Amino acid sequence: MEMRMFQHTWHGIELASLPAAAARHAPASAEFYAQFYAALESGRGRIEPGWLEGKRQLGEVIGREILGLGRPLRGAPPRVLALAAGKAFAERVWLECGADVTFHDCQEASLADLRRRHPPARCLIGEIQRITPETNYDFITLLTVDYVMKRRELAEFLRRISGWLAAGGQIVLYCANVLSLRQMLAEAVKMCLGRRRDPHAVFWGYWRTPGEFFRVARKAGLRLTQVLYFAGERGGGRRLRPASRWVRRWPPLRDSNLVATFTPAH
Repeated sequence: MEMRMFQHTWHGIELASLPAAAARHAPASAEFYAQFYAALESGRGRIEPGWLEGKRQLGEVIGREILGLGRPLRGAPPRVLALAAGKAFAERVWLECGADVTFHDCQEASLADLRRRHPPARCLIGEIQRITPETNYDFITLLTVDYVMKRRELAEFLRRISGWLAAGGQIVLYCANVLSLRQMLAEAVKMCLGRRRDPHAVFWGYWRTPGEFFRVARKAGLRLTQVLYFAGERGGGRRLRPASRWVRRWPPLRDSNLVATFTPAH
């Protein structure tokens, strides 16, 4: 199941105040994000330290548990294409750990800080639906990107980028908008109260239940190899926890974030 999602603010910026937010028929575009990052750089908003730390922890966990970083490398470092990286707070961790990372975003402003801190970093700029990389990668990552695409669009996109994988490569998708039973209830209450179409909220994308990724994989001709929850552990650490076998049928009770990995089916 997937459900339309609306958002008022992000990092303290009123999204409806951005001119590109007037196009409410589709999720945020490249023009929207260019305006958002320009507003952020001008001092209209602020990225909270806790949010930054969460991103860094996500990068560390994915780097350690999926990309294999932090262990002795056999041969060349893994080649990673980080799609729609934004400011790349999670993805730059992999570069710092020795991976060969190419950073992509739909416009240049978001990657400016990364380029200042890591001048040799390779960047690929352009609409995510139109870029064509010149090499193949061991990992292609999509961190908080799926929400802007409907199921059919996401399946078609995954099918396309699977052609950019090297032999044995994986697509790594992080979903921060898992549709839980609690969120379903919250959305139903909003609709009953008439708040579902708040004029000050921007159409942000789609909530998606975990089971949707099994459907997407089939449509894309891919094999879904793992579904893992990004969860806290005792002692304050974070790690990836395997999802239960019921994840195909039932959404989680509470809001959660998950990582799904895909490989070509053949």
